[in-house]
Amino acid sequence: MNANTKNHAIPSLTEFHKRKSTWNNTKDYEIISISMGASHMCIITKNGMAFTAGRGNEGQLGKKLLENSNGTLVIKPEPETEEESEEKICSFFCEAENFGPGNKATMAACGEKFTLILNDKNHVFSFGDATDGCLGSEILDGAKTCYTPKVISKLEDEKIVSVTAGPRHAACISENGELYCWGFNYYDQLGIGETQKNYNIPKKVDRLVGQKVLSVSCGHFHTASLVN
Repeated sequence: MNANTKNHAIPSLTEFHKRKSTWNNTKDYEIISISMGASHMCIITKNGMAFTAGRGNEGQLGKKLLENSNGTLVIKPEPETEEESEEKICSFFCEAENFGPGNKATMAACGEKFTLILNDKNHVFSFGDATDGCLGSEILDGAKTCYTPKVISKLEDEKIVSVTAGPRHAACISENGELYCWGFNYYDQLGIGETQKNYNIPKKVDRLVGQKVLSVSCGHFHTASLVN
């Protein structure tokens, strides 16, 4: 995000602002939404683009990072440590796939290792680590990661107006004020009355049916919602 891996003691401009200054119509790239995950982030611009930066091994950046990609830092494990995959980190803001004028992003929500994006047609897209059902959809062929943003089909018939993410679970609100949750649920943070079971498909919170949900926030093992 700042072209290096050093700590910054004071706020500093990210690489996005340097990149933005080189584009025409900079007003189109004004930031309208921003979200932080454990080690990545996503910003949405006025023209509907989605830009991501940070760690990308689990697909949370919405594209695959290659070692020779511009701006990709590859951190290899120390020789004396146990064998593990090398870290791929995008030090500038890359464009997440599938968003732009034809599919305008409007809001971002980052979990620990996954990302959710809401578009102007009120559809929710997810990508990243599928562990615990965080992506809200079935991953084909037993894959554990999704590098390309894909719409959550369970929510296609709902008009979703906002999305939020905790480290390992997520929630969204429909236009008529209904709340849907999915992901890690061992502490009943999905609010559906069951524990010891994760949900990889969004489920309506029946306990709140009949009440208009205005906003929702996801913690690590809990969820809170404001209702009318």
